[in-house]
Amino acid sequence: MTITPVAVVAPQSVPITGTGIGLVFSASSISAPSTYIGTVSRGAQLTVTNPNAAALPLTSIALAGASPSLFTELNNCGASLAGSSSCTLMASFAPQSLGSSTASVDFLTGTDSVPQVVRLAGTGLVQPLISLDSTGLNFLSPNIGANQAVPVTLTNNGTHPVVISQISITGPNALSFQQVNTCPPSLAIGDSCTFFVAFVPTGSGSFAANLTITDNAAGSPQLVALSGSD
Repeated sequence: MTITPVAVVAPQSVPITGTGIGLVFSASSISAPSTYIGTVSRGAQLTVTNPNAAALPLTSIALAGASPSLFTELNNCGASLAGSSSCTLMASFAPQSLGSSTASVDFLTGTDSVPQVVRLAGTGLVQPLISLDSTGLNFLSPNIGANQAVPVTLTNNGTHPVVISQISITGPNALSFQQVNTCPPSLAIGDSCTFFVAFVPTGSGSFAANLTITDNAAGSPQLVALSGSD
């Protein structure tokens, strides 16, 4: 009989190393709504998630790209994002010129040297401009009597149509004034329309209200102060 020796091999271990996956975003880009020059868009929300079990250090969250100065971001992510948790970033756009602008929010985590990037985009619009030939009607004036309709003219002086969304009498004595008008929903460039306002007191004493015009022009809503006494 021949006995063949069998070698006994001790268990071997092979070290395995690696890193978790990075941040996960609810969107790869944020497009701000078209925004008038000189105003700020409403904030657009981005959810940032750490899908790993371990916390992920957030080395930097910064605006970058072509026009970072036209965008702002606010976040509650802190210096480290706990495992399996999320935080929120809000981005806004404040155009300074007509047309499209882009930027990005760059996220650096841990010791990474290459950021994860969320693209930002927005479009600047020129806001319509209007004028009113009167900003106040006083029915106490000698040439204005009770129940006499007085005209107020609104003119589109800008380079874009004026979209009129609401016309109303507002204020403490709104029922003591009435108005009719010739204004269309959209007032073309260079066009005018007219409001005819009358004082119809509901009793004796002094009355005050406003003709309120809500539109997409600068300074909206426009107010024409109304006063009268009976």
